This record gives sequence, structure tokens and C-alpha cells, in this order.
Amino acid sequence: SCKALKQIELPASLTEIGAYSFNGCVALEKVSVLGRITSIGSNAFDGAGVKHIVLPDSLTSIGYRAFAGSSLETITIPSSVTSIGTQAFAYCKNLKSLVCNADCALPQYAFSDCGVLSEVKLGNKVTALGYGAFQSCKALKQIELPASLTEIGLIHSMVALHWKKFLCSEELHQ
Repeated sequence: SCKALKQIELPASLTEIGAYSFNGCVALEKVSVLGRITSIGSNAFDGAGVKHIVLPDSLTSIGYRAFAGSSLETITIPSSVTSIGTQAFAYCKNLKSLVCNADCALPQYAFSDCGVLSEVKLGNKVTALGYGAFQSCKALKQIELPASLTEIGLIHSMVALHWKKFLCSEELHQ
């Protein structure tokens, strides 16, 4: 069990964080990534105490529920990411800020139930928003949609009720 693990330095030789690697490590607050990680497996940090992690530019894949229920406060997804799993960041109760530069779609429920998420910046490579991507993110009052979006899944009514602004680029209107 890793319930007492407080920090870890991932070696430079590591290229993948496997499924369930740090699942439930509630005391784990600091993760240092030294290597060229290309993928983070399903449930890798699910329920972990990690508050902040710098995702490397080598990262291409974030698995199903990889960070779900973790203690993340901010996250920046690099442009190298081409695949994000369903519910990858769902239930992150402390997540306040998201910068997503990924070159892919945000899948169903990607950030659902992140109740204090109030800042979202979607880069110009995000191609779609899946159904319920921001469901129950009650602190999210506005979101600016990039021109790169080609598909928007059903916006869950629980989110829409709280949004004050839904900004679209001129290209998206056409």
C-alpha cells in the first residue's frame, strides 16, 4: 500500500506511468517527472493526494480516470497530448484552473464534478467537447471556445445554468 508515500521522483529512464500506479496514494502530494513520459495509464493517480504535477512535452496519452478524484489544484495539458480518456480529471474537488493545449477532443465527463473549477483556457488545437465534459462545474462562469472545435457534445443543463458567458470565436459561428 502507498498510503504513507508523500513524494516521488520518477526516473529519467521511465517512459510510462502504468495503470493504477499511484491509485489511492492519499498522502502523495509531490510528483517530480524527470523522464520523457509518453503515457499515463488508467487510474494512475485516481484518488491520490497530488496537488500539482508538471506534465512533460513528451506526453501523448492520458488514460481513463488517470487523475480522477485526485487533489490537483491546477493542470496544464501540453500540446503533445493526442488522447485523453473519459473522466480523466473528473471529481477533482480542488481543481481551480485548467489550461488545455491538447491536440485532441476532450472526452465525455473529462472534468465533470470539478466543483471549484473557475478558469478554463482551451488551446487552438482542442477539436471537440464530449458530452458532459464540464458537467457540475458550478464555479465555471464562462468559457471561450476555440475556432478549432468541430464538435460540441450536449452541454449538460446543470452547467449551462451557472455559465454567464459562452464565447465562441468568429470562425465557430460560421
